[in-house]
Amino acid sequence: MRIDLLGAEFNIKTDQDPDYLAEVVQLYRSKIEEVRGSVATSDTLKIAILAGILMADDHLKLTGSSRETTDEAERIAGTLIRELEEVLTDDGPSPESI
Repeated sequence: MRIDLLGAEFNIKTDQDPDYLAEVVQLYRSKIEEVRGSVATSDTLKIAILAGILMADDHLKLTGSSRETTDEAERIAGTLIRELEEVLTDDGPSPESI
């Protein structure tokens, strides 16, 4: 696949689906345009580096959020398991509760 980013042209040979790769490149292009609109430099190397850093930040925020959700779910599941174990190890309901 031929790619043109920030004036640099190159070919990428990969086993990835070409449509997927085109989507990845388009996402990166949009991040480049976002950076271009928010910085005072026209240095393409700096723009490319900033775009990469911002994309890594986006990724970590998403996976960090996922990690926090997973940790919370594990904490809740652990609490529920302990409570169930307590109930199940009792001698059953007391005669007063029947």
